[in-house]
Parts: sequence; C-alpha cells; structure tokens
Amino acid sequence: MPGARFLALASLGDLQDVAVTFYRAKMFGPTIPKMTAAWHMLRNANEWKEPGGFFDHADSTKTANRLVRSLQNIGYQVIISPA
Repeated sequence: MPGARFLALASLGDLQDVAVTFYRAKMFGPTIPKMTAAWHMLRNANEWKEPGGFFDHADSTKTANRLVRSLQNIGYQVIISPA
C-alpha cells in the first residue's frame, strides 16, 4: 500500500511520473544489483565467486605473516612451512 507521501506526490499531476519513479526506486533499488548478479550467474552457468582475493595472492609472504599474527593474538601457537 503506497504511503501518504507517495499519494500526495502522485496527486500533483505533472509530477506523477516523478513520484512513481521515486517510489519504484525506493522499493526495488536495493534488489537490482542482486538480480543483476543472479542473471549473470544463470546466463553463464557460474557459481558465486566472492570478489577479492587479489591482494592475498599479490604478496603471499605478507599475507601469511598477517594471518600468523592474527592467530597468535588470539592465543594459538603457529608453526608454518612452505608447501
């Protein structure tokens, strides 16, 4: 059910299109990126791949050291060796 503000804007005549556009954008705006992502995944038959990960592979030594420090900070003793 449209709110009072929407009805007031819609009754302005010339601004009715603006009011309808605003209302639709407010209601459906957050879902559009999700629908776009779903469409691309279905079209390409891909699974969701979390964006990112580039910086983890750019300097693996720094990443490993950062992760070791994180584990040590929460109380784990960490010993690592290259694979």
